[in-house]
Amino acid sequence: MRRLLCTSLLAFAPLTLTAQVGHPPAESPYRDINNRHGFTLVLGRYLGADDPAGALPKSGPLAGVRYDTHIGGPAQLTARLLMAPTTRDELDPTRPAESRVLRESSSFLTMGDVGININLTGGKSWRGLVPSTLVTVGLMSDFVPEDVHGYSLGLNFAFGFGGGLRYIPKDSRWELRADAHSILSQSEYPASYFRAPLGSTAILPTGTPRSAWRRHGLLSLGVTYHVAR
Repeated sequence: MRRLLCTSLLAFAPLTLTAQVGHPPAESPYRDINNRHGFTLVLGRYLGADDPAGALPKSGPLAGVRYDTHIGGPAQLTARLLMAPTTRDELDPTRPAESRVLRESSSFLTMGDVGININLTGGKSWRGLVPSTLVTVGLMSDFVPEDVHGYSLGLNFAFGFGGGLRYIPKDSRWELRADAHSILSQSEYPASYFRAPLGSTAILPTGTPRSAWRRHGLLSLGVTYHVAR
């Protein structure tokens, strides 16, 4: 009798614990992420870097595309091509400070990179939400040739880091995402920016590094379609 009672209690215990801990599968706030390959249309805002000379591209609209593919565990391989049609000031360092801005010229800033995106909730979403981090490496340029005073943004390596939040509706190939990203890229000023014209000051004071890493910002919203699950 005692053996039969112990056997009955042991058989019933898992059912009791299941009822007390967690949620029934149909009511759980966690869902598996089954999407594997996604293309995203990105729209947002490019935030220009802090620039002591005032020669770098200014803030402006941002658009582009992004591709993510699952590579294992919580990680995806990410590739992006982003464009910011903006402007920059063309400077003449031989003029006095009050008149050295010659014109505001177009600057079609283009950024391409690849990186690793990590889902912070692992292979699951919580109520459809998935926070993530992204680290990237790539190139940045506005493809504008050097001006008569020696300045050009050039083609530069760009290293990035940031975070995002995805919303994945249940049993859907579509999702929404919001991202904030910082891009570090090196810029170099010509020697003419350090020479003062007669009766005025130079664009950049003595002691300013000719070459330095500048931080650019990216804020974006995106709509993703997954071509395979």
